[in-house]
Amino acid sequence: MKRLALVVAAAILLGAVATYHVNSKHAAPEPVIVLHRVASASYAEQADPAVIFALVIGSDVRSGDPAAGRSDSMHIVAINTHSGRGTVIGIPRDSWVNIPGHGIDKINASLDFGGPELTVRTVEQLSGLPISYWALIDFSRFRTLVDTLGGVKIDVPFPMHDPFSTADFNPGRQTLNGAAALAFARDRHSFSDGDFTRSANQGRLLLAALAKFRSETSSPLRLFAYFRAFRSLVRSDIPVAQLIHLAELGRRMDPSHVSNVVLPGHGGNAGGASVVFLEPSMQNLFSAVRSDGVL
Repeated sequence: MKRLALVVAAAILLGAVATYHVNSKHAAPEPVIVLHRVASASYAEQADPAVIFALVIGSDVRSGDPAAGRSDSMHIVAINTHSGRGTVIGIPRDSWVNIPGHGIDKINASLDFGGPELTVRTVEQLSGLPISYWALIDFSRFRTLVDTLGGVKIDVPFPMHDPFSTADFNPGRQTLNGAAALAFARDRHSFSDGDFTRSANQGRLLLAALAKFRSETSSPLRLFAYFRAFRSLVRSDIPVAQLIHLAELGRRMDPSHVSNVVLPGHGGNAGGASVVFLEPSMQNLFSAVRSDGVL
């Protein structure tokens, strides 16, 4: 039987794929995740695409419309739908890139200039990868999401003590609630390379959520419970049948088979601001994942 194995970054971010609702009188007015298909995506004509690329965007909006601010995190999720392997590619938020129609600027400004659609166009232009889905979440809803999941277990790789993000962790495996997970994802002052390690930590958090989903949905009944629990947390235009297939694919994915990398670059100054200049070698990374999603 053919599997519609389309992976959405949100499936990893959530640790599950939620039941969708569009323009329903029962829908929550402020969903935790906004999850959409890219209108120009060619996957619709494919019965079983080999690799899917999705973009997970974390907005710096504290409350209100998450598309009204700048992106605080950005990750391309590449998944090989046949092997269940893949790659999470972190893009430093201060990357100095061309934003279509707006010239050179920090990549996080693309969300403010034109919403997730412009961010997708910017990332596609940068990477040459066809993005089929985008998922958007903001700070306050991220906390709600993690708390609804019952926390997430993660291996903290090194000491993290940062009063700006409120991160206060010693190394070791621990369960983080929503506030702690947000602090872990936002800390950039505990490391010498700042945004690069922060982006890698955000990737660690995505993979930890995937591991949680796999461990808690071994039975169809438990998987159905996840769908019910997330009904009010997601707004999406993806048909329910496709979401079910996505959830099944997420359940088969082994986080140990998903690489977590960050685009290479170095800090500098441009336009009167501190920015990240990406290295040309990033194209080698994009070329490596283009055909099969795997490094």
